[in-house]
Amino acid sequence: LENILKEAYDERDTDGVVDVIRANNIVEQLSSNNNGNAFVVADTLVSAAINVATSNKSLAAILNAQIASCCGDSIGSINNYPQIALAMLDLIDEMHDEDESTMIKPDLVTLSLVYYSLSHQKQPHQQEENPSAHLILERAQQMSKKAAGSSRRRALAAERRKGSNNNNAIDTKEAEKQLQSI
Repeated sequence: LENILKEAYDERDTDGVVDVIRANNIVEQLSSNNNGNAFVVADTLVSAAINVATSNKSLAAILNAQIASCCGDSIGSINNYPQIALAMLDLIDEMHDEDESTMIKPDLVTLSLVYYSLSHQKQPHQQEENPSAHLILERAQQMSKKAAGSSRRRALAAERRKGSNNNNAIDTKEAEKQLQSI
């Protein structure tokens, strides 16, 4: 598994990882070999990613690609492995809790895929949204708000710097009002 992941990532980054996992039915095989135990499969995938990655960036990319592979394909079909994706997210959170320097976090696209997969999972007796899907959606919203807040702060700081060097620049309070309205 590690050799396959390394070669795929070296050749085509995350697209290569997603393609090789799907083409070789890796998630399906791991699930079948482990009696459908999502946590064992997730641990196998995460461990392989850790052993292949050469940096935090490559680890995050490989993990995001593996999670995406559990959630569906490019033509919209949904695989039956959102629980493995959830277990992988839990393992990533544990990694971060144990060593904050790793800073490995799923991206918004990955969280969106997991949400979509969970929300479309067949649950005949359940009328309401899957509680796990709701938690994933909240997590994505928090991440999005945090990213947007950072962008606004950077823009405001840049505007303030321009204002101090340029007599024709917009007043700082006016810039804040413009940024808030945006």
